[in-house]
Amino acid sequence: MKYSNENMTEYLGVRSSHGQVKLYNKALERGLESDLTRLEITVDYERCSWGEFRRLFPVVLDNGSQLPDDLNGTDYVLCMACLEHAEYLQALPFRRRKKIEQLLATTAQNVQPDELSYKDILAQILYYGKDIKPEMWADFHEIDAEIPEEWTKKKTKMFDEIKSCGQFQI
Repeated sequence: MKYSNENMTEYLGVRSSHGQVKLYNKALERGLESDLTRLEITVDYERCSWGEFRRLFPVVLDNGSQLPDDLNGTDYVLCMACLEHAEYLQALPFRRRKKIEQLLATTAQNVQPDELSYKDILAQILYYGKDIKPEMWADFHEIDAEIPEEWTKKKTKMFDEIKSCGQFQI
């Protein structure tokens, strides 16, 4: 969805379903002056192993601003403009667009998830998600995180307490 040149959100997949990807301008949302783009991936805890996460992770290119040193003139100006506004590419004639895309591709770096960060995220979910049982997650058995005992105990609900006293309230 394109709200403006600065405010664009890219969605891949079905909303709130396993594998859905959302890419958006987080700096705009937070009112920051610096660039900050956020990539969110929705995963089902039962199916989210490291291998599945790698499979779901989309191809993400980070376009750096280091253009070739020998680039100058119109191609330089077009590359600089398209780095800031990718939508300008669509306005270029086919041959020029392909040339600029190739030049931009030389500056792009493929963003890849790493297993250590993935496991750190799982450990944080385990730490802060007090109602999440570790055995529900595909990869929690591989995490070296301490699980507080109160998180693994069955929680008593008010109805259970009343029932155990032999009283029933409706």
